[in-house]
Amino acid sequence: MNTFSIKNIYVHGLKNFTFHNIISEAFFLKKKKISNEDISNFIKLLYHTGNFNKIKVFRDKYDLIIKVKEKPIISSICVTGNKFINYKLLKNSMYLHNIIIGRPLDCFSLLTFEKTLNNFYNKIGRYKTKIKFFITPLDNNKIDLKLIIIESNLINIKRINILGNNNYSLKYLIYVCGIKKSFLGFDLFYKNNYKKENFMIALQKLHDFYLSHGYICFKINSTQLNLSRNNKNIYITINIHEGEKYKISNIFINNDFEHPCNLNNLISIKINDIYNFSKIMSIVVNIKKLLSRFGYINPFIDIKTKINYKNKTVKLYFNIDNGKRFYVERISFTGNFISRDSMLRSEIKQMENSLFNIDLINVGISNLERTGYFKNVNVYIKNLSSSKNKVNVVYKIQELNTGSFNIGVGYNHDGGVNFKFSLNKNNWLGVGDNLSLSIIKNNRQNYGKLEFTSLHFIIDRINLSSNIIYNNSIPEDNLYFFNYFKKSYLFNNILNFNLNNQNSFGLGLGYTYDNLLNIKPQVVVWRYLKSIGKKLNYLHKQNLISNDFIFDYNFIFDNLNKQVYPIFGSYNKLDTKITIPGSKNNYFQIVFDSYKYLPIDKYFKWILSNHIFLGYGHGIGKKEIPFYQNFYAGGVDTIRGFVYNDVGPKAVYYKPLFKNNGSNKYSFLKSNDVIGGNSIIVTNTELILPNFFISNNYTRNIRYSLFLDSGIVLDTNWDNTNNFYLSGIPDYSDLYNIRISSGISFKWISPIGPLTFSYAIPIKTSLMDKLEKFQFSMGKIW
Repeated sequence: MNTFSIKNIYVHGLKNFTFHNIISEAFFLKKKKISNEDISNFIKLLYHTGNFNKIKVFRDKYDLIIKVKEKPIISSICVTGNKFINYKLLKNSMYLHNIIIGRPLDCFSLLTFEKTLNNFYNKIGRYKTKIKFFITPLDNNKIDLKLIIIESNLINIKRINILGNNNYSLKYLIYVCGIKKSFLGFDLFYKNNYKKENFMIALQKLHDFYLSHGYICFKINSTQLNLSRNNKNIYITINIHEGEKYKISNIFINNDFEHPCNLNNLISIKINDIYNFSKIMSIVVNIKKLLSRFGYINPFIDIKTKINYKNKTVKLYFNIDNGKRFYVERISFTGNFISRDSMLRSEIKQMENSLFNIDLINVGISNLERTGYFKNVNVYIKNLSSSKNKVNVVYKIQELNTGSFNIGVGYNHDGGVNFKFSLNKNNWLGVGDNLSLSIIKNNRQNYGKLEFTSLHFIIDRINLSSNIIYNNSIPEDNLYFFNYFKKSYLFNNILNFNLNNQNSFGLGLGYTYDNLLNIKPQVVVWRYLKSIGKKLNYLHKQNLISNDFIFDYNFIFDNLNKQVYPIFGSYNKLDTKITIPGSKNNYFQIVFDSYKYLPIDKYFKWILSNHIFLGYGHGIGKKEIPFYQNFYAGGVDTIRGFVYNDVGPKAVYYKPLFKNNGSNKYSFLKSNDVIGGNSIIVTNTELILPNFFISNNYTRNIRYSLFLDSGIVLDTNWDNTNNFYLSGIPDYSDLYNIRISSGISFKWISPIGPLTFSYAIPIKTSLMDKLEKFQFSMGKIW
């Protein structure tokens, strides 16, 4: 090998780079003697820097002369015409292709970036988009780079034709493919734009459809796409071979899995059944689910078919390799900035150092979602190594803002200026506890409630709920509610026992103090006062003080898929309250509250929901239930279109005539003052609509529906006498008093808080009802 010595190095052609940039690549300077191979490697290293277009090296005795042509440096980048791709995404893509201000311009990088952009626009159906680069030279070998994007319109699918379909109509196959969509027979809500990705999905749907109906020899022979002259429309032709239907002749399972729930029970397809690809795939899924309950995370299932073309039959072979059996070594959580690890672990069922069980993993996901504290919960399984049979389970969560406050100021003819404040903090201190405070103040009421809930009181599966309520009602002239002073205090504690993930029951004990002053003579009130032994006068007002101790029992079934905007499942709560010895009153009250969500299409877009609220209260022995424990209806939470709590029996007052020989004479005076009833029935039926006009990015936060509300509040103890009839007083025990309304509701968890709007048209009303067609509420989440 020829070697030589170098004393001096000269570099020509540098403009934006320094002599040091060149010399830093000259590894051979440390050698006393260098070779031609060293020079060749040096040139390769310089090219590898990406800074030079040309490099030439000469030797003049002991001098090394290097001539370079630098790549131009990008001084600025300008992008125009990008309407359908965000500039930030463009910038990130250019960065990945090394198109960066201050860096040399590489023509190859421009070409690959252009190809990436073209692929993107083709993917979204804008095939005629033009991408142009303009390079403006500047001094010192610098350039300005300008990217102009001329985005084309979407290509519309004008016509679809399928050739070779003998058993199914063209219209039905197009529906199966999902290429063209319509709503109620019109293409108003959908644009039938052509996208290559969607077209490939449609072909796969067509293929799966035929294979799921016995046509195992089905093939798509070819597809033709023809553009119109104006490049706005596309005509699609699909050539298919249907073949004939085949039946299953035999089924074989090759596996050594031994368990009472053996794999044979999962084979839902039988001999002589029509070959069904989708059923076979569901069997594969069910087998994997079963094996994953016993630690087999990655079983391999190979489906083989042996076709008898003469008899039109198929033999199925399920070859199952269970693989390794895995144990969970460690469980961890990520994304929990508020929630403590201990709270999260209390909701999961998969334990560390135990056999991996996918069912327990999924129960943990469901439990965490149902707390309402998290937006998303995902699980990742990490293998420690290929040689070990242990995995790590990672729950990745995205927390919601679980604090909220609501401030409202308004005016109504019942209470004048109305001020409302509520403060709520779920997952307080990250341990799963909830704390809430609500205050209402107006001319007729001062109300406050403080509530605390501990989700894991003493031990898991036991929750404690405690609340304190203060209520001071003040009457006014022309008030439509009960016309007396009332001051109440309530202390209540309930222990809830979680039997399993869906069922729980609660036991509670509470104390209520009620002080009522200046009660006007009124039929329902006087009836109650008589039952507790009060001596009454039809001319004078009455006062009442009661102290009641209440035992509470409730049972809850809850399998909603999530707490906020569920799409399937149900929630049912049965709550019973009864006074215990030592109380002023003797009564019981039963409430049943039920929600049910039923998807009516396989994509969970159309959902039918139903809410039922039933309540009944009655006295024990000869006593009646206190009138101030009555039920009320009306408003956005019960029967929309009616003023809040206005639906129900109204007060009937005694009107004194004269006093003669110590006896009271009176008549009856009906009013609009609401007194409520001891029985209530409310139903809310809603058809939750797909989000036709809203981007998929917001569908989780928005819900709108058509609703039908109905309800009635009854006084089952009402005695509809002749005197009442002659006085024009309705029968408040008559089921004909039902109210019905229908309308549309819109709900949105907006950046400023949850918003609810409803517009209702009352269908069945009473002359004494006060209507409110448009209603809304708003809050704030933090």
